[in-house]
Amino acid sequence: MKWLWVCGWGVSPKALKSWATEAFPGISHQVILPLRLPQGFHDGFDKILGWSWGGYRVLEWFVTSENRQKAPPIVLFSPFFGFCLEDSQGGKTSRTHVKYLARWMKRDPVAALTDFYQRAGLTFPFCALDQECFLFWTNELSHLANEKLDINQVIGAIETTNMQIFVGEKDPLVDAPYLVEKLGAIMVPKVGHDLAALAYFMK
Repeated sequence: MKWLWVCGWGVSPKALKSWATEAFPGISHQVILPLRLPQGFHDGFDKILGWSWGGYRVLEWFVTSENRQKAPPIVLFSPFFGFCLEDSQGGKTSRTHVKYLARWMKRDPVAALTDFYQRAGLTFPFCALDQECFLFWTNELSHLANEKLDINQVIGAIETTNMQIFVGEKDPLVDAPYLVEKLGAIMVPKVGHDLAALAYFMK
């Protein structure tokens, strides 16, 4: 079995892979950054898993792909349609705060990520990230602030596919009832945005 993970913003692919290998032994794990996904990115994998901004990238690919019916099973954890509160698509973070975080990342990325991890309740280590990764996360904030999906296109696309979606009841970044209403997501009680807690409930 081979699983492909599309990680969330600010999370080291190495850290996520280390956790996944321990949490799901006997499976070969590959983790990629949440870039825009090419058409055949899933070839050779038995499952696709997207978390947070990675979930957005999977949905973005899904609504535009002509071959989505050929994709392996997909599992998403706390995906976004629009990250910012102003988009009214389930995001809880103001665009002003995202821009502030971008400026903070340029000044002191370790402090900025520490604050973000605390606010989001994340448990992955990030100190091993190098300067190139910090630059990537900083640049990616412009996408977080401005990109959003057409919710009706997403709903229409996923109605005929094998996709599971999980969201934490206490998620500080995503409006859980919104995902439940729009996509039939499974709400995990007493859980926030942390992948380790959400993935425990995956079948």
